[in-house]
Amino acid sequence: MNKDNLARPNQNEEKISWPDDEEIFWPDDEECFFPDEETVKEELDAMIGFSIVCRPMQSNGLKADDDADAETVIVPISRTLALNLLDETKRMKKLEWSADQLEAAVAFFNLLADSYDPDCRFRIATSPLLRKEAALKLLKDPAHDVRKALAQNVHAQALVPVEERLILSEKDVDVRSALLESALKNWEYASKQNEELVESYRQEAQILAAESLRHDSPNVCDFAADVLEKLEKNVPVTTTNDTSSWSTQFCWGVHKQSARFEKLLADRSRWAFSLIEDHAYEDEGVELPLPYRALKKLADTLAVSDFRDTVGLLERLACHPDRFIRAAIARRDDLPFEFYELFKAETDYVVRKALLLNAKALQVLSTEDIEKLIDGDLLLYRDAYCIIQKFSYGKSRPYVHS
Repeated sequence: MNKDNLARPNQNEEKISWPDDEEIFWPDDEECFFPDEETVKEELDAMIGFSIVCRPMQSNGLKADDDADAETVIVPISRTLALNLLDETKRMKKLEWSADQLEAAVAFFNLLADSYDPDCRFRIATSPLLRKEAALKLLKDPAHDVRKALAQNVHAQALVPVEERLILSEKDVDVRSALLESALKNWEYASKQNEELVESYRQEAQILAAESLRHDSPNVCDFAADVLEKLEKNVPVTTTNDTSSWSTQFCWGVHKQSARFEKLLADRSRWAFSLIEDHAYEDEGVELPLPYRALKKLADTLAVSDFRDTVGLLERLACHPDRFIRAAIARRDDLPFEFYELFKAETDYVVRKALLLNAKALQVLSTEDIEKLIDGDLLLYRDAYCIIQKFSYGKSRPYVHS
């Protein structure tokens, strides 16, 4: 495969293109090279266009020393620098802007909600300067990380009606969980600073949590129950150094373990997993039911062998209701090729991303399967594109179909 076979999607096209299966092959080591980081950055810079404009001030009464000083200068800048500048400006609080600056910043940030660059939209989604129209657009964004950033933006919650938040996050575990967390934070902030809004924010959080108890994902149901408990007991949001918080658990790729969550999993699981001692197995009841974290460890480390059908056991873990256990299986590169076809219809973002970062899985899945897994998300496309590039042009060849 050459570089032209795997083109990045055209910004004017609605559908992401992916190379046909026949076009993908893994070249010999002599033909390979791995693009360095600077090359990748230069290629990505072409996706966005920003410039720095410097024009003379007319209001201060100063005259330019010469004609050159009176000219407006426009200098194009790289995508990386543009994104860094956006990072710096969105950190500013409203009190740090002048009135004119604030008005211009609001207009500019909301305009960028329509940018075709997902990294740019990601920065905008975290801004406290969003308006309702832009917030709704970003909550519908095809890129998962953009939707999640908007859901985590507590300043944007008041812009989106509760009904819209529920509808737009119906199938999105991360976004629904982040919306719940933001609603809880809004209630906590109001209880400290604005008593008039306390009851309103409490009702919003209660509606979101009550509806989320019926969500398909046990992860969301458990988090919703946690929110309702905190509202009932007037318990503040868990602090950032609390390892049981949703955001912290997500970073570790595992859900918070509790008796309630164990019951939720049991109600949704097709199989029960236990540990036994071979010699004692004949004694009735001598087995250890494996809790959630033990199952996660099993999914991560169970070696593939023909002994006692380990592949069949891994297949059952691949169908587990917990997303992190499924993702642990999806990212493994030591499974039979046909195994990865179990995830063709996967809808959860964490599992889809784990699969698309697995070079071995990408060799098995068809073009159509990969496009469905990407689901229009340019950031996911880029992740999969980099994996293909790495092993197509890198020094090492990945797995070969036997």
